[in-house]
Amino acid sequence: MTYALVGAVVCGVIGYLIGNNKDRAALGAVLGALLGVIGVIIIAVIPRKKDEDFVGAPMDTAAPGWLTDPSHRHELRYWNGINWTQHVSDNGIQGVDPPTVEGS
Repeated sequence: MTYALVGAVVCGVIGYLIGNNKDRAALGAVLGALLGVIGVIIIAVIPRKKDEDFVGAPMDTAAPGWLTDPSHRHELRYWNGINWTQHVSDNGIQGVDPPTVEGS
């Protein structure tokens, strides 16, 4: 019983460390502790969590400014503090492109 508990803790920590690099630390710890080696392998192959700033406000700031275009069609898109605008920029050249549903 003691070995199983130590194994669960060790695998939980390993799962946490791997998951933390993928923004899924809690999932990694739970899978590691519950499933041991299998959980660690599962969290190791799960892809990195996608940025969630594509919908609504950017995660880092709500202040207006030029930010990475969430639709990935352009280098930058202007965030007016509430919504993504139609104003875009590629290599310093500004243009207009309506935001998509994901980037609105």
